Amino acid sequence: MKNLSNSFKKSIKRAKAILGAVGRQLKKHMEWLYGNSKGKKIAAGATAVIVVSIAVLACMLSFSNFAIPVSAPVGVIDGEHKVAEPDDFDVSTEEVEITEESDIAAAPEPGEAESSQASAPEAEGEQSLQSEPLTGISSIKNSYSVYKDKSVKVGVVYTPTYAANKRLNWSSSNTDVAAVDSNGLVTGKAEGTCTVKAVSATNSALWISVSITVSKAPVAADSVYAIKVYKGSQSVCVYKKDDSGKYTVLVKAMTCSTGTGKGETPNANFRILRKYRWKELMGPSWEQYCSAISDSFLFHSIPYNRQNDPSSMSMGGYRSLGRRASHGCIRLACRDAKWIYDNAPIGTPVEIVSGSGPKGSIVPLSSDSYYSGWDPTDPSPNNPYNKNPPKATTTTVKTTTTTIQKTAATTVKTTTKETTKATEKPTTKPTTQVEETKTTTKPTTTTTKPTTTVPKTTTIDDE
Repeated sequence: MKNLSNSFKKSIKRAKAILGAVGRQLKKHMEWLYGNSKGKKIAAGATAVIVVSIAVLACMLSFSNFAIPVSAPVGVIDGEHKVAEPDDFDVSTEEVEITEESDIAAAPEPGEAESSQASAPEAEGEQSLQSEPLTGISSIKNSYSVYKDKSVKVGVVYTPTYAANKRLNWSSSNTDVAAVDSNGLVTGKAEGTCTVKAVSATNSALWISVSITVSKAPVAADSVYAIKVYKGSQSVCVYKKDDSGKYTVLVKAMTCSTGTGKGETPNANFRILRKYRWKELMGPSWEQYCSAISDSFLFHSIPYNRQNDPSSMSMGGYRSLGRRASHGCIRLACRDAKWIYDNAPIGTPVEIVSGSGPKGSIVPLSSDSYYSGWDPTDPSPNNPYNKNPPKATTTTVKTTTTTIQKTAATTVKTTTKETTKATEKPTTKPTTQVEETKTTTKPTTTTTKPTTTVPKTTTIDDE
């Protein structure tokens, strides 16, 4: 029974090793395809299925590694032979916990020692799958191109993927043209070609060689424009040269959305390298009028839910113009992305800074569902904003004017004088001004009630 127990334990450990190797590779590929959070969830779900399969495989392996001797003690139950009671099997019930934040398997890392609790008979002759030697390597591509002062990583395929030691010794045939580090990252130094070679650290018979071509980044001989991205004001400004040859004359200012959080757009100097009329990016989503300034960052329109469908624009993306909202690219209204696409040639210099600069205007979205899904600046003839522009809103302001009608001074004087005579003879002759009249008794005063006139309502158009 001890042989049965040891064999089963060995099979369980082999299953864990397989699960560890498969799990880690699956996790990496899922994160690469779907992003960190979603990739981990997908990997965890897929691994749960693999766990069940590995458990079944482990049972099959355990019973295939030994033969039950004929003379083995048996019991008789209802006339049938019984190999052993369940208590004879010493099988660990430890579970492999799979979480989103942790590694998928509990298999030891390459070179990690076996647990000190393992018995000598179990450890003797035991070899994890991850301790298997490297038997082959190959490159994903036979040649790579890189711009001067830029870098590219050489892709390598290892056989087996779970080999214990994958370390390679990298070298360049001409370090003046291209240099390579210990991870296979090649950096262009000067225009030219060279060869980069990688040799296994454990087996010199295993090696790969790739061709490297270094060239200058495309630069316009005399760029008409220079583009500056201001992250502080979330704006993009296009400048042309002044009389001294410096880019200081503002040609156009646009409002944009740069990267936020972990996807913040970096401060750096770039040049426009490539252009795409439509391009699929993260999500997936599709963008119009794309001007790439690197492999990861582009000027482009607001994202769309469907390719080649300008009526499927993200309304929330458009409303985010003027604040950080992208994954690192520079989002623009359609008219502005198209302007750069049409007017800024390959090689146009681009500078991204943290400061603030001039901002462009934003055309508001209409609340009418007739215009839903369209960028109001899209020049497409099918754009309802172009076919039937929204009506301007008018505001009516009521204005009330009050006019007080005063009684003439001569009338007041006459009335006061007559009233005085009727009551008592004044001691002094009244003056021509009412305010200066003096009497022995208080004269009565005639008050004229003011009249109020309200003019007609005035309408003001507030555009």
